[in-house]
Amino acid sequence: MHRNKIVDFIILLLIVSTIAACFNILKAETQIGEPFVDSVFNSDKSNLELLGYAMEFRNISIDSALLYTDKIYQRAVLEDLVSDQIDALGQLSELNLQSGNTGLAYEQMNRISQLGEDSHAPEMKLKVNLSLGRIASIEHEYKGSLEYYFTALKYAELSDNQHQKGEIYYQIATIYFILGDFENIRYYLDKAFMTGYTKDPESYLRYEIIVGDTYLAQEQFDSALYCYLRVRNFAEVMPDNYEKLGTAYAYLSKYYLTINDLIEAESNCKLSIKYFELGHSLERMASLYTYLAHIYSLKDNYTQALVYNKIALKIRTRIGINTLIISSLNNIGGNFSELGVPDSALIYFNRALDIEKGNKSDMYKAVIYKNMYDLFLENNNQALALEYYRLYRDYTDSVLMAKNNKAISQMRIKFELEKEKNKFNAFELSKSKTIQIILISFSLVMVVMLLMLFNKFREKRQDNKLLLQKNKIIEEQNSQLETTLRELKASEQKYRTLSNNLPGLIFRLETNPVGHMIFYNNLLPELTGYSEAVLRRDYGNSLDQMILPDDLSTLQEARQKSIIENKPYNITYRFVHQGSTLKYINEIGVPVQDILNKQELIDGLIFDVTDKKLTEHELVIALEKARESDQLKSTFLSTLSHELRTPLNAIIGFSNLIDLDTPKQMVVDYLGIIRRSGDHLLELVEDLFDISLIETNNISLHQSVGILFETMSMVEHLSRFEQNKLNKQQVTINLSVPEDTSLKIYTDLRKLKQILINLLKNALKFTPSGTIDFGYQVEKHDENTFYRFFVIDTGIGIQQKNIDIIFDIFRQADDSLTRQYEGAGIGLSVAKRYIELLGGRIWVESTFGKGSAFYFTLSADLPDKQLIESDDFTIQEQENVRGKTILIVEDIPSAHVLLKVLLEREGFGTIWAKNGKEAVEFCHTVPEIRLVLMDLKMPDMSGFVAARIIKEDFPKLPIIAQTAFAVDGDRQLALEAGFDDYIEKPIQKNILLKLVYQYLSKSK
Repeated sequence: MHRNKIVDFIILLLIVSTIAACFNILKAETQIGEPFVDSVFNSDKSNLELLGYAMEFRNISIDSALLYTDKIYQRAVLEDLVSDQIDALGQLSELNLQSGNTGLAYEQMNRISQLGEDSHAPEMKLKVNLSLGRIASIEHEYKGSLEYYFTALKYAELSDNQHQKGEIYYQIATIYFILGDFENIRYYLDKAFMTGYTKDPESYLRYEIIVGDTYLAQEQFDSALYCYLRVRNFAEVMPDNYEKLGTAYAYLSKYYLTINDLIEAESNCKLSIKYFELGHSLERMASLYTYLAHIYSLKDNYTQALVYNKIALKIRTRIGINTLIISSLNNIGGNFSELGVPDSALIYFNRALDIEKGNKSDMYKAVIYKNMYDLFLENNNQALALEYYRLYRDYTDSVLMAKNNKAISQMRIKFELEKEKNKFNAFELSKSKTIQIILISFSLVMVVMLLMLFNKFREKRQDNKLLLQKNKIIEEQNSQLETTLRELKASEQKYRTLSNNLPGLIFRLETNPVGHMIFYNNLLPELTGYSEAVLRRDYGNSLDQMILPDDLSTLQEARQKSIIENKPYNITYRFVHQGSTLKYINEIGVPVQDILNKQELIDGLIFDVTDKKLTEHELVIALEKARESDQLKSTFLSTLSHELRTPLNAIIGFSNLIDLDTPKQMVVDYLGIIRRSGDHLLELVEDLFDISLIETNNISLHQSVGILFETMSMVEHLSRFEQNKLNKQQVTINLSVPEDTSLKIYTDLRKLKQILINLLKNALKFTPSGTIDFGYQVEKHDENTFYRFFVIDTGIGIQQKNIDIIFDIFRQADDSLTRQYEGAGIGLSVAKRYIELLGGRIWVESTFGKGSAFYFTLSADLPDKQLIESDDFTIQEQENVRGKTILIVEDIPSAHVLLKVLLEREGFGTIWAKNGKEAVEFCHTVPEIRLVLMDLKMPDMSGFVAARIIKEDFPKLPIIAQTAFAVDGDRQLALEAGFDDYIEKPIQKNILLKLVYQYLSKSK
């Protein structure tokens, strides 16, 4: 009894001493702060500058920072400076949130909102939304923060303030970084950069840091290190750079910790602490000491970690930010737990809880109770472990519910605070020092009371002997609890393993609120593309926000109908995966009753059927293409039948009209019609042959260097011939070429001629009267030289809807049976394929009713050391070879007669061999033979075998192959068999004579 009186006297003495010390501390702080307060009202500095100075007092005492910021706010109110009031209120609300005064912070936030509503100036509304966005970010309300920033951005656009726009873009990027949305991070950082945001040194450092953090989060470690080193190098050359260097080394330490280089992480962390100490940045020092303690924890050096966590606690206690103090106490408790000192760990956890009770933050309570659960579980105290586990779960659930209730709470707080607003302001202004005395006194009295409780606790330990008798009962209860826990965990694990191994998403959802999932297996993040944390925070464990609105209403109707009729439902709907990709989802559900909570639930499965839907869509497209292809085939066969029968009708009909009694002039006219019809039929067959070779990839190029002007002149001559054949004398054809007629081109000259002829034929066909201009120009682009060819007519033109189909095979602008113009729709398709094969491209520009312009390009580059051989022969050279003997090897009499007539008209002698054997005999018995025209396909001996035998005995005797089986590879086969050249049937007179003169002029 006497001892207890002594203890109570000592405690009373401590209380008195504490109160006295409180008054002394208050007096000292008043003396320190008084010069600053005087400077606020006597200095010429702006309120914005003074707010920055006031914020620096947070490193000494958050209460001092609050006091001085409030003084500046009062000054702004007296001066009626709305902009400064908004800045001061924003700083007050941030400080109050950090110190746990959430009610006061919300009241100040509401005042900011009211100032924004009262003002019509875009600049004021911009500043209000910026302040509210920063405060929402501190409160972890990232969605609300983005809404404020986007609203501020609208007002920044009105004022066209580039710096403010850059700041807003930067703040938006930081929110998206927290949310892990890297695409939006890059987008808004680029937008900030475009405003010139990085021209300010401070802004540049912040910009580089978040870029480095983004690279680090994406595991692009080299890029992240590069950014952090740039920050350090830039900070080294800046004035007053202690805090900036501290920041740079802090991020370098984070980088090395991420890549698990603990030595470099520790070194850079200590450098950061050094520079923050030089810059008197106590809050950042405390954070870095905590970070250094974490590094030592990773090294399993919990003793050193404990030292640094205690240093951080000492600094944070001096500053007075409760949330940070709680964090440090929790860290120290964890260190003691790892060191095997549970009593000390429990003391620090309880201290954290005592402070947290003042803050009333369920999130921190949940963390502390989780640590206490782990502590008692590790020390085999199952009863307390279970109790703290229940508390941990309760507060975890409370944190989740807090978001749903926050809007209502804010409205209620606003209403209550408005009622007491005037009274509170008067009390705040007149009693600020008294409040400080009371708060500090209360804190110290609480410390003394804790000492008293600790003393009582020591006394209670003496009574523990009485509890030993109850230990057996507790141990039995613990054993039963352990058994029950193991059974529950085994059952839960079995159920989760079964649900996680199923192919679809298993869920149970509430119907009120609609779509909220209270259970799901591990496939939900994979299905949505979001982590479980994001789904809980931003979507409330509901898929409804990700479903397209049209489909959502249908889904909700199906669910409601299922509940009313008590029947399953099966529905497929569209769903946006990770905010960008459209997917198809099949949901099967069945209604169930929650008897305990008396509500309707739905259990079901969700499957991703996107691939199935895409396959169905592709099949529909394929079916449509097949139908279109079938229609094109029918149209083409009809057109081809008409195009083939028309010239055949003329050939057969006029051939039957010619007999011995037919007048000579009529015979000549009929023959002209037959020849033109035959040419038309030949062109159609050649076009079909060309397109078949192109489609089967059996065509090859024979490129050579040629004089482009000569090629164009030949095309002009052929176009005149085609013009006469089509009886289009009312159309004027103009050739336009550059003045330099020596320009050369390296290409397949034969295919180039065919391309131009096809385009000119097309122009002649669709130009009733007017002009056709064709030619080429030399153009350069990106140091590449090319020729741009053109064919421009003043014909009927092409409708825009048909522009894209005219190059398709078997297609024309008019495919109907009543079309006015002939053709199978092949010429333009062949031209396009040849141009692409030659490395160029073709396009068309047309105005319906006015004409069309076709353009295509080919490279003007020449290969090295190419020479051009002239194919022209002088009259003297022709006279020198006439009279020489040519052997015609042909098994078809009509083909022989044609060659005989053509050659003998030019003055050559001919000999006829009906097969390969006769050709070999003639070559050995008639020495006058100077050239052989050899058919390839003949009876007894083919042209290939005969040519090989002749070449063995007469290697210098030229042999020219001729065949009707003209595929692109025949020329190469003929040359490999020993032939000197190759000519296709039907024989063209000019081509035949050119080859004859060429080879006879070389032979002696």
